[in-house]
Amino acid sequence: IRVLHEVVRRQRWRCIEDRGTHKGCELSIGGGIFNCPCHGSEFDPSGRVLEGPAEENLKSFEITADNENIYVHGS
Repeated sequence: IRVLHEVVRRQRWRCIEDRGTHKGCELSIGGGIFNCPCHGSEFDPSGRVLEGPAEENLKSFEITADNENIYVHGS
């Protein structure tokens, strides 16, 4: 999984996958919004759909760390 963006919520780190949920196209960032150049879907910084045709939010994963490693937890 390639990670595009990290979101902090209540002292918990999260990462968001950089593939759109409509057809899996690689997303770009502009003006704080994730954009799908293939079909025009838009997502907010937490991965929620703002504009279709995507109907599902972006996949999000919790991140934890210890003194030596960073862990991305799948769902």
